[in-house]
Amino acid sequence: MAFRILILATPRCPSVPLFARQTEASYFPSFVHSSTQIRPMATENALPRETPALSTIEAAKRCAAFKAVEDHFDPSYRYIGIGSGSTVVYVVEAIAAQGRAITNNMIFVPTGDQSKQIIIEAGLPLGSIDSLPPVHENPPAISEASSKLLAVGEQDLALKGKRQSLDVAFDGADEIDEELNCIKGGGACLFQEKLVATSAKKFVCVADYRKLQPRLLTAWKAIPIEIAPMSAPVIKRMLITLGSPDPRIRQGGSAKAGPVVTDNGMWIIDAPFPALKLTKDLAEGDKGDGSKGTWEVHALGRRLKRIVGVLDVGLFHGRNGIQVANSGEEGGGQKPVAAYFGMADGGVESGIEVLSQEISDEFGSYRIRAGQRVHYVTIAAKVFDDDTMCRPHLLVSQLPDFPNTEWTRMEVSRRPDGSLTSELSYDPLPAVKTIWHPKTIDVLSLLKVKRHRSGVNEVLFSGLPATCKIACFAWQIPSIEHETYTYSVVEEYREPGDPVIAPVFLGHVTENGRVIGMLLEKLDGDFASMDDLPACRETLENFHLMNMIHGDVNRYNFIIDRSKKPVHVRLVDFEHAEPYEESKALEELHSLSAELAETTGRGGSVVLIGGV
Repeated sequence: MAFRILILATPRCPSVPLFARQTEASYFPSFVHSSTQIRPMATENALPRETPALSTIEAAKRCAAFKAVEDHFDPSYRYIGIGSGSTVVYVVEAIAAQGRAITNNMIFVPTGDQSKQIIIEAGLPLGSIDSLPPVHENPPAISEASSKLLAVGEQDLALKGKRQSLDVAFDGADEIDEELNCIKGGGACLFQEKLVATSAKKFVCVADYRKLQPRLLTAWKAIPIEIAPMSAPVIKRMLITLGSPDPRIRQGGSAKAGPVVTDNGMWIIDAPFPALKLTKDLAEGDKGDGSKGTWEVHALGRRLKRIVGVLDVGLFHGRNGIQVANSGEEGGGQKPVAAYFGMADGGVESGIEVLSQEISDEFGSYRIRAGQRVHYVTIAAKVFDDDTMCRPHLLVSQLPDFPNTEWTRMEVSRRPDGSLTSELSYDPLPAVKTIWHPKTIDVLSLLKVKRHRSGVNEVLFSGLPATCKIACFAWQIPSIEHETYTYSVVEEYREPGDPVIAPVFLGHVTENGRVIGMLLEKLDGDFASMDDLPACRETLENFHLMNMIHGDVNRYNFIIDRSKKPVHVRLVDFEHAEPYEESKALEELHSLSAELAETTGRGGSVVLIGGV
């Protein structure tokens, strides 16, 4: 299944399918098997007039490159990063095809000598990452001392302001996993590649299908690490200690005797590790820090970077440029916002991602991301077998084509002859109407850290952990509406100096422009026990003074911060909150001791807090 228009069947581009994988902003998948982007078809005039005969795989790579440029290159851009590798050659070809009237107004920044030559040979204006100018919101006057610094070439110490970002950077990768973590450095340019990627507002990856793997170190067996030559023996021993069985200094082969020397005068160590885990893969109690023989991508990347003598590591992980911008920080991210894969199997790959699903005996309901829009699909029972209905990686390849329009719902069924049919709706979806906080946050802009339950995730917001709670489906909107209203009451009644009895409400969470949830302060602490009865009673009484009752005072809805003296208690989960009634308030207070003594785990699944 996929967009048929993604085939890119034009007279000047072979009919080779394109698989575009997208993470312009992070998401909250209940079931994550891919993260792909559906793209509109390239137009004929975006392609050059002459296309040399290419092998199937090269034609696929070329189509992927042209599609990436079509989607992410804008004539108004000023600074463009250009990476290395065979696929990037086609990226430069696609950019050059825009014409000199456009490209002569741009500066193209290479990641190394290879990409520098590609830029020069294409006749594009050449720049360098270290020559990007500072950007001044209010340019300061140059003092006498600053003038002296300018005279000796230390102008960066004198000029204050934000560094100019690249508008976009295009590069390849040696391997990419389903969350768009990358391994790069096969061409020994990893430091410059990371420097360019993190200097760009968005980094776009272009590769062929062979580079896409479920987990890193599946086909590409080693992580390139750029090191100072004199530190090689120490670093090799450290890598072995961390679990790399046979780290080796990369040799120049027949072209050059001795180690490969990078553009920075460094060496490359290729360090093999077992296939890297994603956070969702880790077993209970496994932190992915190597202590149990497993490494999680981010944990290993951070650990390798801390080794003295390491210039940089060929793991590109963490946040992408859009996520960094949404957090209010300067610079870009290591991960691509999108990855384009030229496919060579003659078929059309899926371009969707199942974010959430609920299945009953009558039908399956699916929340599906297609690019930067989210759609809702209902599939009648028996349209597919039970296995397919429950497993997104089996389902997505069998779904009908997704039109490239702003439809909201699709109902999938079968005709009497057994063929698949679908009906689209463009009707607006229900949304939370109680909007009282000035801040709104797009759900796809948040980086997921940990899933607590369907619709409740720990995320990063402005670089700090937070809890996101959303309605995955329409029938959950009333519950979110109710809880959003309760938080507005808590905020309305709270006076300066009053104890804080609930998480801070950080903003409304939106999807396709409609409000579907809330972003809350993440609370760290313990669940309540009988020892906390007096403090919990006081907090509950304070809530009653706001003319509300909680409605579910199980021990997991009281979070105890024991670092404070006296202990600080906060209430969470207001799904069952009601307007104040004295009889219900007294009943709630009387039940508190029994609820705190409860040890069966009732209510534990609805907790909003927790560590990574």
